[in-house]
Amino acid sequence: MEGEDERGAMANSDSDFHLGAVLTRLGQPEPADHGPAVETIRATIEEDPGRCLPTVPKLRSLLGDTDPGVQATVATCLRTMAVDYPDDVAPSVPAIVDCLTQGPPQATADPLVDCLESVAEERPDLVAKALADRDPRPEATDGADGVLAVEPEETDALPEPTTATTIEIEGRLLEVRYGD
Repeated sequence: MEGEDERGAMANSDSDFHLGAVLTRLGQPEPADHGPAVETIRATIEEDPGRCLPTVPKLRSLLGDTDPGVQATVATCLRTMAVDYPDDVAPSVPAIVDCLTQGPPQATADPLVDCLESVAEERPDLVAKALADRDPRPEATDGADGVLAVEPEETDALPEPTTATTIEIEGRLLEVRYGD
């Protein structure tokens, strides 16, 4: 493809970011086409994350990519953009929570939880709703004394984690939901 470097990334000799080429690559049905485009986004985000905001919907759709390297890079890109642009990444929160509940590798899970934390700083209700929608526990309510109250017999209703990574993810998700 014209305009690609040796990695297949969409850039010219000045390393400019070609949004149209990247979006086209991300929309291709062949998973092999996604890697170079995601790597181009990752490299551009390091210099100017705002330039990559139009890629958020496509990146969100790649959270289920079968290539763990692509999935981890997508997670890293979303995390990086969420730091400066949490409102732009916020529509991805339900997909991020869904991805996390699938038990992704740590290289994907860690940046996704970081992403949730960044979005939660600006949009805590959105993150709490997404977590509540996947969490079988009842809604927490403010008690008469202003303390968060949850039905005691339901507190441990989360599915049993199967790995140390899953345990860490569940703990960090609970921290996002209920605070430190």
